[in-house]
Amino acid sequence: MVKRHEIVTTIYIVLHFLALIAEIVVLVMYFVAPYMFHRHLQELMMGLVLDYVAEDSQDLASDVMENFMRGLNCCGYYNGTDFDYSVHFDRRRSLNGIIIYLQYPIPCCKHNERKQRAAGCPQSFTLDNSNIRQGCWPVFDALFHKYVTIIGCGWIGIVILQILVLIAAIFYVRTKLRRTWPFGLKLGQSTFEDEEADDTIMEDEEFVE
Repeated sequence: MVKRHEIVTTIYIVLHFLALIAEIVVLVMYFVAPYMFHRHLQELMMGLVLDYVAEDSQDLASDVMENFMRGLNCCGYYNGTDFDYSVHFDRRRSLNGIIIYLQYPIPCCKHNERKQRAAGCPQSFTLDNSNIRQGCWPVFDALFHKYVTIIGCGWIGIVILQILVLIAAIFYVRTKLRRTWPFGLKLGQSTFEDEEADDTIMEDEEFVE
């Protein structure tokens, strides 16, 4: 009889094998056709720039884009002029009781370690007090390639480890089952052969009697 833990192990092997195939497919797709991933990321960032409203708005696009620009010290997709196409961009701002109209979003200003804006920004955006010439996509793309390569190499190592675990599990099941199928049939032996063996045993018993 096949024990319960042997059945569970067999099911684990099958599910692990299917998951491993899916992992390998995704991994191969990335290294063979990385442009597919890049294209989706580019479209995502372009959409964030086009949908940007303001740094204090509650929408997701503004919040994500603000974090990008502050964290990566950048502005827009290619540069600050990309916000000329942001139809929802709220340029009217009140700073210290004075109404101003922004040329670029406030997160495009440079910030110090205390997160204080550079002098003169956002009243006037210059190369010294802002990041209007540094787009977010080139910076993000460089970081993406750097860390995804590291993650990809680690992922390959994990896949290899999973393959070794899968092979070990297969050998474990084969050893425990002693090359026996669930219904007691041995590999390479038919039911007819089993019946012949049983008849031979019965004849031997009758002969002894």
